[in-house]
Order: sequence, then structure tokens, then C-alpha cells
Amino acid sequence: MNEETKHAAALEIAVGITDFEVIRKAYLKQMRKYHPDNFREESQRKDAEIIAVRANLAHDFFKKKFNK
Repeated sequence: MNEETKHAAALEIAVGITDFEVIRKAYLKQMRKYHPDNFREESQRKDAEIIAVRANLAHDFFKKKFNK
């Protein structure tokens, strides 16, 4: 799995999307759903933190790729 595929999976988008707005909306959706502050139980919060970190890394990757 290459880096772009890994990051696309983290944002639950198709590989090869060229519209940064679609990527941005997917990132915001992930963060609304998995932001650690949305969870009270420690185990759920830890899982959400992992997902949020992956979403942040993916968003940063695509920002660099599209010079945003």
C-alpha cells in the first residue's frame, strides 16, 4: 500500500481524487465524528485519538500534494 492509498483510506475517500475540496470535506467529517472530545470513556477516547491523528496526517499529506 503506497502512502497516498493509506491516507485516502484514513479519510475514507477514493484514491486519485484531484479535488482538494472533497478531501477537505472528508477530513472535516472524520474530525466531527472522531474528535476525542466527543467521547467520555477512556477506551473510546484513545481509539478516537488514533483515528484523529491518522486523519490529521492524511490531511497534511494532501495539503502538501495540492500546495494548499
